[in-house]
Amino acid sequence: HKTKHNTPVIMLNLDVQPGSGLGFFRLGMPISEAIGLIEEHNTDISRVEIQYHQSEPLERDITLNLVGEGILLSFDPFSQRLRLIEVHNLARVLLSYEHTVFSGGGMEPTFAQVYNTFGPSYPGDYDHENNRYVLQYPGLSFTFSIPAEFRHLYTKDTNELPMEMPNGVSPLASCIYLYAGGRLRNPTLPPLGEGSLYYQPVLARLGQGVLFASSSTRAAVSSTAVAGGISSSDSSGSSGSGSSSSSSGSSG
Repeated sequence: HKTKHNTPVIMLNLDVQPGSGLGFFRLGMPISEAIGLIEEHNTDISRVEIQYHQSEPLERDITLNLVGEGILLSFDPFSQRLRLIEVHNLARVLLSYEHTVFSGGGMEPTFAQVYNTFGPSYPGDYDHENNRYVLQYPGLSFTFSIPAEFRHLYTKDTNELPMEMPNGVSPLASCIYLYAGGRLRNPTLPPLGEGSLYYQPVLARLGQGVLFASSSTRAAVSSTAVAGGISSSDSSGSSGSGSSSSSSGSSG
């Protein structure tokens, strides 16, 4: 657990890119790249916490919590690539879509505003346990909290939210999620870019060496070297008997 403190200067203005990312945060990016971007924008980002589960490090996501901006970045524990972006305090950042601000700076992310900005979508789902309505677009979801006085109007089978509540007020979005592919309940990682060496498959061939599959580069193991020693490397892609595979998290 680490915390960084800085004094915020301006409100972040971030472009929402469904299925791709939020501002300079791109879905699929390694956590090291995200940390580097945060360092570059350290005058705009007030406080960051790195969180992970100590007893189950490979079962729970690693998260970067931008506390002052109300943004949570969740990274796959194995590949350490960004798989989910959550904005849970919409009042602390400016959010835009195709150069049009729809939240922040005096603009409230009402259901009507979201509908006008992103267009129509399929009916959403009412989350009865959390008393919220979930509206989904490809790679993008909005949640709307239902005021206590109107919750009796909704059931777990409710799949539509009106533009206005019975008191004439349009529901406000309480959270935004960005993810690649699928739905919010099961976000997937986007494919790595062409030529990327990050987390590339590695084949270990007994008596021959290690083959980096993406680049067809082989590191040969000397027969006289100690275990794990590497004597030379070449670009041979020849195969041999007795191989196993793993994956490398190296970025280069």
